[in-house]
Amino acid sequence: MKRAVVLALLAAGCMPASHVLAKRLENKYTLPAPGEGWATVDPGGADRAWYNGSLKAALYADSNCGPRYSESRTEDLATELTAGLRGVETTRDELRPLGGREGVLRVHTGRLDGVKVTVALAVVNRGACTYDLALIAPPGTFDQGWEAYERLLTGFSPL
Repeated sequence: MKRAVVLALLAAGCMPASHVLAKRLENKYTLPAPGEGWATVDPGGADRAWYNGSLKAALYADSNCGPRYSESRTEDLATELTAGLRGVETTRDELRPLGGREGVLRVHTGRLDGVKVTVALAVVNRGACTYDLALIAPPGTFDQGWEAYERLLTGFSPL
């Protein structure tokens, strides 16, 4: 046990200051609640998540900070987020202000694990961090989830 603690302390001491600062910046943003019908759920690897059972839709918010993210183009990072989709068709691709910066907003249809879905992804770089906000829903209920997603997009504010 002592050895593991010592190794962790040594690794932290050797970590570049930019990585230490970046870790402190993750999950440091404000978002409004998505509204009625959306319940907070375990975000898994994301920072925050909500689910709407009647729409079978989910909202996710995540931040990733560090040199890899601050040096990447927002468009490239937005493309990486669709890696799990098959048969992707992009139905919307535009620049959009998010948290005081220019971000990318894309809407895709495709299959995720064989299930047809529509996914909206908004990505923005700010300082050492990349933030992404997603709406994932069946095509038949996607438009009904847009109002809650729009609330997140307009209310997003990095600290």
